[in-house]
Amino acid sequence: LIRDVFALFVLVVTTFYAGEMVWREREARMAQMMDALPVPGWLPLAAKTIALVGLQVLLLLAAMLCGMGIQLAHGYLTLEPGLYLSTLFGILLPRYVLLAVLAMAAQAILNHKYLAYFALVTYYVATLFLGGFGLDHPMLVYGTLPDVTYSALNGYGHFLALQRTLQVYWGGAAIVLFTIALVLWPRGVSDSFAERLRLARARLTPGVLGGFAAGILIFAASGGLLWYNLVHLGAYQTAWHKEQVRADYELRYKRFAKLPQPRITDVGLQVDIHPATRTLKVHGFYQLENRTGTTVRDVVLFQKPGPSFRPRFAGGARLLRADPEHGFYHYLLAAPLQPGARTALEFDLLDAPGGVLGLGRDTAVVGNGTFFSNEVLPHVGYQRTYELDDNRDRKRHGLAPKERMAARDDEAARANSYLANDADWIRFDAVVSTGSDQTVVAPGTLEQEWMSGGRRWFHYKADKPMLNFYTFQSARYEVRHDRWQDVTIDVYYTPGHDVNVDRMIRGAKAALAYGAQHFGPYQNRELRIAEFPRYASFAQAAPGTIPFSESAGFIARVDPESRKDIDYPYYISAHEVGHQWWAHQVIGADSRGATVLSESLAEYTALMTMKNTLGSGKMRRFLRYDLEEYLMGRARENNRELPLAQNENQGYIHYHKGSLAMYLLQDMVGEDAVNGVLHGLIREYAFQGPPYPTVATLVERLRGITPPDKAYLIDDLFESIVLYDNHADSATARRRPDGRYEVEIRATAGKVRAGEQGEEKAQPLHDYIEFGVDDQDGNPLARERRLVTQADQRVVLVVDGRPARAGIDPDNKLIDRKPTDNMQSVDMP
Repeated sequence: LIRDVFALFVLVVTTFYAGEMVWREREARMAQMMDALPVPGWLPLAAKTIALVGLQVLLLLAAMLCGMGIQLAHGYLTLEPGLYLSTLFGILLPRYVLLAVLAMAAQAILNHKYLAYFALVTYYVATLFLGGFGLDHPMLVYGTLPDVTYSALNGYGHFLALQRTLQVYWGGAAIVLFTIALVLWPRGVSDSFAERLRLARARLTPGVLGGFAAGILIFAASGGLLWYNLVHLGAYQTAWHKEQVRADYELRYKRFAKLPQPRITDVGLQVDIHPATRTLKVHGFYQLENRTGTTVRDVVLFQKPGPSFRPRFAGGARLLRADPEHGFYHYLLAAPLQPGARTALEFDLLDAPGGVLGLGRDTAVVGNGTFFSNEVLPHVGYQRTYELDDNRDRKRHGLAPKERMAARDDEAARANSYLANDADWIRFDAVVSTGSDQTVVAPGTLEQEWMSGGRRWFHYKADKPMLNFYTFQSARYEVRHDRWQDVTIDVYYTPGHDVNVDRMIRGAKAALAYGAQHFGPYQNRELRIAEFPRYASFAQAAPGTIPFSESAGFIARVDPESRKDIDYPYYISAHEVGHQWWAHQVIGADSRGATVLSESLAEYTALMTMKNTLGSGKMRRFLRYDLEEYLMGRARENNRELPLAQNENQGYIHYHKGSLAMYLLQDMVGEDAVNGVLHGLIREYAFQGPPYPTVATLVERLRGITPPDKAYLIDDLFESIVLYDNHADSATARRRPDGRYEVEIRATAGKVRAGEQGEEKAQPLHDYIEFGVDDQDGNPLARERRLVTQADQRVVLVVDGRPARAGIDPDNKLIDRKPTDNMQSVDMP
């Protein structure tokens, strides 16, 4: 909050008061009197600049004290004043000081209060948009200091070295700017620019010249150091450059996209993580098999640019092209690979920061809290995932709009899962070493752990075939152990972050129980949840392992008594455990709607876990959250919204609309019937290679269990974009002689079908819609679903308790574009 919202306030105050300080004497007609005082020429500017910085300090102190007060008021007693001081005055204040010098210099040099304001506002606005033109390099624009994120695992880590060096670099520039403002400072009767230039020569005293020279020296020396590391060694790349590399990859090598390639079937790795030097060393082995039905002579490899990479083929191969900058390597095999034949690929990978004084590039390793996936390792074949996705970015780099995903009935698309085009299900074995005080978490069963050479070693091996997607984590962890049946559950967390560990374990155990009961057996002997730094704020599921950001739940404050709080540590844990069936047993083909089989069904698993834990009456907050996220997502859509079963990896659709669709379906046709379909998918498609299942299989099987009078649900939820416009008009109640209450609800129902571009068309109503009554605490007193065939509705419900609110679709099970008007307060004579 202080870093983002309060920063704007400091910016405005700094800009405004710089003008007020510089022009105060002249606007009060006291300037000539003050100029006549026997004080050094540098003193007015220095004093005013120091006063302005002092104001910034007071603002930051006030913000810090207010923030601490808010923490205490909310019951948070673990205050960290040292961290607050170092962040506010070691990270934020230098940036504000640079702006203070710039604001004062603008007023002094331009010598026009409002022209200086205009120039400063222009500068501020320009800094927001220059990145879009490739000018986001921190050495180009005055005062540019990259944001640094604090993590309880890794502190500010190695990011602080660049921050401090840039502070020195721009500090040198600020000294130069200050001395220029000093010699041009208006003093005396005439303050024209020509007159100030004439007087400037007299103000070039040894002290001023020394200050100017010191600023130039600091700026040049630190700039040379930064240039060597960031530009010459390539430790920093602008967003534009990164996009251009990806665009060039597509332009140059897209022709290899349909080249038949062998598949990875076995992965064996020795991974050495060196946290102290942020270095990663990997010696890897891939078993490759030709499953194409044709002879393979050419093999294309992709290695994400940055690390050094040395591959070797067991049977020998000739390198035809190596393009490390774009990650492309083309080999001609010495012995062509016949259908069904195998060969081995060995490689050595080194990911080291390089550079001097800690200014090398980012690597996959940090001091404490390393987290990376096999994205950093080589892949076989042309990788479409490296292409630019956003059509606006593609247009800027001369590319045509992104190709749409294959149609869901495209048989060719069923040759690959949507997660990988170079492997199906693999056998996995990894030996990983790290620092002596850290623990490694990786997929598979931990076969062995030992110390050797001052390092800790871990041997992980998958019990069953798994997707070619895996992660590695290394940190100084504490561990909480638990069990569910014969499955070991371990949560790895940094000391002090144990407040929600029990919630995560309960969520994981509940999801394991629900999945095993309704879908099929859990495939691993272990389940691990491991924290990683808040450089990213997600959780994801690898086989038997859940990397979980510290900001995604470990430090959350959840009020279980609140009707609005979402217990998202529990919910996220349940969702990621759901992926152990939906993705890590059944994975969709590389076609539209594929993520329904993974993300939507994992969301469904989490919702049903919550329903079984809390009861259906407590599900409103979760459904409302999903509804609001879906509505916000479609409002932000910059391309086109697609139906759920046609979505192209659009998160707001497959997560939030998907969970609403599946929850409503089970509520209407029965949880057991829906779970019977899902159990059948697991039984038929678990661990199956090509042809992979498509969402069409799920949709048709759900259609088969849906009664004819509710068949509209399948089309509305999966094949179309349907929105409701329901609202309660009034609710009245009277007490009956038997002590019960008769509640009359008057409501209006509406339904529209939307197109991909947002156009809407009203639809006739023949829908089952729920009506309900709640008490003053929000607990349901009555729920009744009725067939609605016209807009105006009058419903009478009888309840035992005193009613407080009543209306239509009370639990937000339908996708209503304005859910806030579904309930009305009950009037009682």
